[in-house]
Amino acid sequence: MTGAPLLGTLAESGIGTPIDTDVPQRSVGALRAGIPASNRHLLQSLSEDKHALQLHQLTLKDAEMGRMSTPKVVEPTDSVQHLLAPRFSAEQLKEDNSLKLRPIDHFSWSAEGRFKRTMKPCSVNGHTSAREKLRHDSLDKLWHTMRLFVELVGDAPGLFKVDVDSAFRRVPLQPDHQWAGGIAYKMDGKVAQLLARLCS
Repeated sequence: MTGAPLLGTLAESGIGTPIDTDVPQRSVGALRAGIPASNRHLLQSLSEDKHALQLHQLTLKDAEMGRMSTPKVVEPTDSVQHLLAPRFSAEQLKEDNSLKLRPIDHFSWSAEGRFKRTMKPCSVNGHTSAREKLRHDSLDKLWHTMRLFVELVGDAPGLFKVDVDSAFRRVPLQPDHQWAGGIAYKMDGKVAQLLARLCS
């Protein structure tokens, strides 16, 4: 396994409509050269998430499962060699009214600009693009498929939905793109940083 790219133009999946992309015109070299200034800006502006402890526990779980590196505290004198992006939590209300938290890695963040339209082009996501607009089958196709199933089998099909936990973090990164996969978050006034998983 070579790992998935984090930067550049992604390979076509074959289930979408081809579109033009302008990513090759953006300089990945400039993004990498800007690591020290970008990280300084992030570490100075990073605020503590209101679910900081739970976010840290979820991060440790990711590390234990081999999806991320183990987080460590960043000292002011440390020279961080990878580009950091902020991690925060997203709240999701479950059917039983309990709260589920998901860690979100904000790869559209950059030190450039205060607004999304000026920030994203200079971010990791701004240096990544798909060659196609993804397309999914419609409910009409599902209805026709279920109807055909009933005609052929004589019974109603059972339906289920797959929700893959931490799907994004299960995919190992291409080794030469790992420098762009750094994550930082704050807890108890200290900043922790980690790397996305290296593939073997």
